Amino acid sequence: MGQAERGFTLVELLVVMAISAILAAIAVPAFQSVIQRNQADSVAMDLTGALNLTREEAIRTRGYMAICPRGVTADGLPSDFCSSDGTRSVHDWSHGWLVLNLSDTGSITDCPTSSNTTVVRIYDAPDPTAQRIRVTANSTSGACVKFHPLGYPAPGMSGMTFTVAFPVVGKVSCLVLAATGRLRRADRTGSEC
Repeated sequence: MGQAERGFTLVELLVVMAISAILAAIAVPAFQSVIQRNQADSVAMDLTGALNLTREEAIRTRGYMAICPRGVTADGLPSDFCSSDGTRSVHDWSHGWLVLNLSDTGSITDCPTSSNTTVVRIYDAPDPTAQRIRVTANSTSGACVKFHPLGYPAPGMSGMTFTVAFPVVGKVSCLVLAATGRLRRADRTGSEC
């Protein structure tokens, strides 16, 4: 006589699939919030890296460097020039940012809004719709953050705070520029620094 076939019945397989579906339904929302928190951290790290790059390039080249919010064309597309008061708020960095060599402009006081400067690096918008991630700065002296050849921020730039807010998650990263040119980061819950 032969042995009886061993295996799973259809009912057992359906029970396992139902339990798996329930566990997946519980895990997916939690995983979404982890992804959103990681995106917010990534944007804060990108901005920190860009500010550090600007400072390091000023020291390396012994020239004036700047970082500014990326402008927007009349069509609403990102441009390769700094934002000016005519296109949108100069405090809104949500459309990306530019690292610039100001030595080519002949002026270290104004941020270029045309092609008279060398763009060192272009950072794209962290969130193209600018609805999930908001990046702002509290500068009272215009859109550009300028660095001296010794790595110090230009007068009026120290104490400037960048806010990287991710309202969906309720998380905000605050980047504060010190008088020495160094950044301090503080992560908080809420939407403001």
